[in-house]
Amino acid sequence: MDEPAVHHDAPNTSGYQPFHFMGVDTQVPGWAIAIGSVIGLLLHCAWGFFAVVAPHLNPLAGVFAGLDGGSAILILVGLLFLLVALFFSQRVLGTHARHTPAWLKACLFVSLLGAIADFSAAPFVTTFHVRSQRASHAEVLRNLETNARVHYVIRLIPYKESEKDFLSITKLANLGRCCDPASADPANQACVKDPDPQRCTKLRYVFVADYAEVRGLKVSEAVERVGGSLDRAVGVSAIIFPLDERSLYPASARGLLQLVNKLDREHANDAGYTSFDLEGRGINTRTELSDTSIPSYSWARTADTYPTQCRVAQEFRCAVQQDRPFSAAFRLGSLSRDWHPLGLARRTEEDPCRPKVDPCALSSTAWADVAARQATEQQIARAFLIDNYPIAGIRGRYMIDYDEPTRQTIPDIGDAATAR
Repeated sequence: MDEPAVHHDAPNTSGYQPFHFMGVDTQVPGWAIAIGSVIGLLLHCAWGFFAVVAPHLNPLAGVFAGLDGGSAILILVGLLFLLVALFFSQRVLGTHARHTPAWLKACLFVSLLGAIADFSAAPFVTTFHVRSQRASHAEVLRNLETNARVHYVIRLIPYKESEKDFLSITKLANLGRCCDPASADPANQACVKDPDPQRCTKLRYVFVADYAEVRGLKVSEAVERVGGSLDRAVGVSAIIFPLDERSLYPASARGLLQLVNKLDREHANDAGYTSFDLEGRGINTRTELSDTSIPSYSWARTADTYPTQCRVAQEFRCAVQQDRPFSAAFRLGSLSRDWHPLGLARRTEEDPCRPKVDPCALSSTAWADVAARQATEQQIARAFLIDNYPIAGIRGRYMIDYDEPTRQTIPDIGDAATAR
């Protein structure tokens, strides 16, 4: 009887054992897989550095910050690391502990660590992106020229120690306060003592800024951009919210006069109300102030009427300083020295009613000439006026109380702030 044929596998002389994973043999040496894993981890770390950290260290590296869906990429890479970890764990479990190569243990550790790091970082990247896209001086001026659309607005309210009880974030009922605690006026004092802040409704409109123009800045720098002051301030209340269908008025000379005209019409029959006669000051309210579409505020559409509207707006503003204010002024946010009739907010110590450079005088209507002459401050932001809404009714809002404004930063809430 013939002996059964016996087949012997050729001896393994390569110096390593083949991997057996899910029924598949691979002849890739362990050291090669270890090196490949380390290279993959290094590439992943390099991507994380250039996409997240580098933009804060070197503006030239900002090109790497344009990667969208960062959290999704982290999750996908985390899944890849998890699969690799499962592969190596199968090898470790199939090997006696004393005979498990060091490279195999290292690969398992690295892949598990990579998976944990990616899964942990993904939610953080989704909520608050570390990278920020700061608006430059030139970008703000371009936005002002075209009246670029706003998606999210921000209201920054610095407060002193004596103002904590009504201006800290937990005490605010509306976007703006409705009374002045420092004023001895009986109406203001009654307002301060009013236990129900919702009854304080005199302030109709408040100033806000385009959130996209201040995100990523130090809070102190953002306050300076919107014309505020941190003098003796112990904190800053910040409210960020989507504009949605709310009306927003650019705080230019034209936008201001539109609201003055609106308030005067609404309160024309109120006892003691002093109107600001726009028609008597050369403003045709029907042709100049009726259009509230976004393009109607662009410089191309307002350049010709700007000088006249600016002078009338300045007269309205300076009447407060001259102690003969018109009634609409009490229903608008303070037209302090930071406001420029072009619709800009900036930090300045100049008396707005005795400026060195006349904000209404134009030697040319070319935007480049106007911007070069009027917007000389580096820290600027567009200013807007919005209804003094109750905060509780604003959906999708972010409310932050900054107690160290010189160290803390306006967060980047992600692509929703520019794509809504």
